[in-house]
Order: sequence, then C-alpha cells, then structure tokens
Amino acid sequence: QCPRCRRRLCYACGFAMLRATRGIILLAGAATAAAVEARGPADAKPVVLITGGTGRLGSLLYNQSRADDRVGSVKALVTNTTAARETLGCDACDASEGIYLGDVTNISTLEPAMVGVDAVLIAVGASPDATPEVAKAVEVGGVQNTATALYRAGGTQAVLCSSMGTTSPDPDPAEGGSILFWKLNAEASLLAA
Repeated sequence: QCPRCRRRLCYACGFAMLRATRGIILLAGAATAAAVEARGPADAKPVVLITGGTGRLGSLLYNQSRADDRVGSVKALVTNTTAARETLGCDACDASEGIYLGDVTNISTLEPAMVGVDAVLIAVGASPDATPEVAKAVEVGGVQNTATALYRAGGTQAVLCSSMGTTSPDPDPAEGGSILFWKLNAEASLLAA
C-alpha cells in the first residue's frame, strides 16, 4: 500500500513501482545472464539497451545495468536529452555516451540504438493522461517495434517491464486504467515474437 495516498498500486506516487523494482532488476539480471550465455566466451560481455531510460524504472535499470560487471556496455533510448542529462548524468547525451534520441512508435529511430545490442530492457510506458490511441501506439506498437528492431540487429533477449493488474477486467484509472489492457496486449505480442 502506498504510504502517501493509501492505494494498493499508485502510479502517481510510484511506490509500487519502486517496491517491484528489485524483482524487475532480478529479471533483467536473468536476461543479462542469458545474453552472456548466448554470446559464448566469458570475456564477451553483452551490450544492453534500456528503452524509457529517463523514466522512474528505466533510470533505475540503466544505473543497475551500468553497475553490473556482467554487462559490457549500457545504452539508453530517450525522448528528451535534457531529461537524460538530469536523470542519467550524461554530458553530451548522444551516441558517444550510449544515449540515443528515439521514439518507440517510429522503428527507424530505434535502429541506430540497436546496433550491437544483445539484450533490451523495455521500460517505456504511456502517460496516464495519454489518449487511447497514443497508449496503444506506445504500449503495443512500441514494444513490437522494439522487438523487431532488436531481432533485425541480431539481438537475442528482450525483457518487458509490464505491470501488475494487466488481467483485471476493469482496472481503476489510478491503478493504470485502460493502459493495462494495452500492456497485456504487448505481453502477448512479445511472447509470440
């Protein structure tokens, strides 16, 4: 329960997201280990891309992945370099630092970031204020585009950081609302990829 608003799952506060982060980081660590195995030799450390790198979860995954000695290098896909500078601590906030400006709804913007990537941690999400069209484009189309770009570039592992409550028939708007339906569709799409 969120200590601020007393809801079970609160997107406004992010409490549930932070509480769940440890489990997601463990899952991301498992994907990293699988990418290491797929690469072969122990000295071949995987390259990991975090989409949604300036978000609450994305920035945590970015920092955790950078601290993980099993990871060769870490890239982040962001929509705003100013936010990247503030959240991720980059200076140039460009490809020279592994920061790529892109939009998951436009696959051509993902391709430069995917070069050499072994695993992608998908932490993008639509804003609770997004229209249904935008939510679907980000949550479903964006995940499909990310997986497609990863596989085209030769990557092998994708981890989708979804949400609890995706199977709820009528989720409360404060708990994700209709965005959870699109997240469920993204889960199914990625499983079928």
